Amino acid sequence: MLAILTTHPIQYQVPVWKGLAASGNIPFKVFYMSDQGLETRFDPGFGKSLSWDIDLLGGYESEFLDTHRGSQFDSFWSLRLKRGFGRALRRMRAEVLWIQGWQVAAYWQAVFQARRSGTKVWIRGETNARSNASGGGRQVKRRLLRQLLWCVDRFLYIGEANRQFYLEQGIGKERFVPALCG
Repeated sequence: MLAILTTHPIQYQVPVWKGLAASGNIPFKVFYMSDQGLETRFDPGFGKSLSWDIDLLGGYESEFLDTHRGSQFDSFWSLRLKRGFGRALRRMRAEVLWIQGWQVAAYWQAVFQARRSGTKVWIRGETNARSNASGGGRQVKRRLLRQLLWCVDRFLYIGEANRQFYLEQGIGKERFVPALCG
């Protein structure tokens, strides 16, 4: 069983979940930490109110987690898991937890809870070497991120720049899997 953890229903991820469900090859469940995107609301990333014109929840199994939520959706502390996620992974007999990055504290919590429960961790992040090139505290952030990445079993890279980022973090090529669609 595959458990997928993501921040909220995202219009470009949902077709992947629907396609995975339609194939019937892998039993899985998507866990969402927020319902952002389901109703028309202001999206800070786009700078305007919007709603998506596709069904974001149909065609695959999903569940909304009860999480601690911060006041700003774009901060690291905006989403934190409440106790019990590791137990949920064990209960569903998850062999793999697939997370969609490391930008919120909940992803970090999930990685450590998965490792404690004996669940393998896969990650599909969108960072590349160029997007992480500067900024205050870069060395501290890089050291902390490396600690997290060493707990990951497979890296679902989305392109050459993303793969290069992982190589620069000291991740061996044997842990890479291309994240291809279609």
